Amino acid sequence: MKRFPFILLLLITVLATVPSPHAAAGPNHAVSLQFLHSWSTSPDPETTSAVRISLLYGRSASVTWLDLGGAATRTSGTVRGLQGTLGYAGVGGDLRGLALTLGVHLVQQDVHGLQLTGLSNWVEGELRGGQYSFLLNRVGEGFRGAQVATILNQSDGDGRWVQLGGVANVNVGDFVGVQMAGIVNHANANLAGVQTGILNYANDVQGVQVGILNLGRTFKGVQIGIINKSYEFSGLPLGLVNLSESTQVTTMVYASNHAAATVGVRTVLNGWSSIVSVGYGDQLGDVNNSGFFGWHFGRRLLDRGIWRLTADIGFTHITPETSDDPAVRDKNHSAGQLRLHGEWRLGRTTALFAGVGASNVAESYDDGAASSEEFLVFGGLVLGGWH
Repeated sequence: MKRFPFILLLLITVLATVPSPHAAAGPNHAVSLQFLHSWSTSPDPETTSAVRISLLYGRSASVTWLDLGGAATRTSGTVRGLQGTLGYAGVGGDLRGLALTLGVHLVQQDVHGLQLTGLSNWVEGELRGGQYSFLLNRVGEGFRGAQVATILNQSDGDGRWVQLGGVANVNVGDFVGVQMAGIVNHANANLAGVQTGILNYANDVQGVQVGILNLGRTFKGVQIGIINKSYEFSGLPLGLVNLSESTQVTTMVYASNHAAATVGVRTVLNGWSSIVSVGYGDQLGDVNNSGFFGWHFGRRLLDRGIWRLTADIGFTHITPETSDDPAVRDKNHSAGQLRLHGEWRLGRTTALFAGVGASNVAESYDDGAASSEEFLVFGGLVLGGWH
């Protein structure tokens, strides 16, 4: 038994130094042991091996089963199987298999498999499989599969299926699938799928965008955000402000039995209405004078020339004036509202509107806070033109 390690070492050495009878372009060693590529059992850089084990720098033409490297490895041809490297691995041909690298992994042609690195993956050709890195995943000719990075994913060709980036995703060609980023999603051409991030952009979109700012040249689908902007839009724009070439923008000045004075900006796109408003002056009489911020989203039900009918549902945040009297209710609270209102055209730039609704007013934002049902009536003027 004591001779077993010696016999095993002798066997590996023999396999590493005996060329295969099938060698053509360069020597073929079943096992290549390398300290530096010139200090090795196979110093010829055109050597092909089934197994390569290197400490500082390994260099070969191809590896067909297992490649384990220390500081750096370079392969001028294809790597098949499992490649594990502590620092840097460069592959001049294809990678077909699994690459595990703490540093940087570079493939100059295509990847069919997985690249998992600590810092960066870089593929000049096409990826069919998956990538994960902390800093950057880049593919030169597009991918089918998944790119996952803590910082940035980039594809210069067409992308398919999934990009998950902690900061940003960029796809230069057409993209089909899901882009999810902590900050920015960018699809420079056509997008068919879903984007979720703070800022989402695509040239032509068929699908869904969810973010704070959603941008698209032409859009078909659903936009959910604070500001939705496109040149041509068809679908559902669910946002505080929805803008396109066909958006109607008006100002609404009105009073209600809840707030003495309210000013709102309304955007109407494809019949969908969004009203962002501020107001002042409590009219219910059970709290101090209050400031109001509201958002109401709804649908234009009828449009008959000089009059229109709209239904919407909304939310109002109420901020009372502070009071030193503990008996006075001065906590921030809310009101959910369901409204129906009509408009009557007065001229080219003005219209009269009035409506009724129901409001559920909560005493505070605390869990279990009491609430009351209140009847809502309101009316005022629409300024900015009859579109």
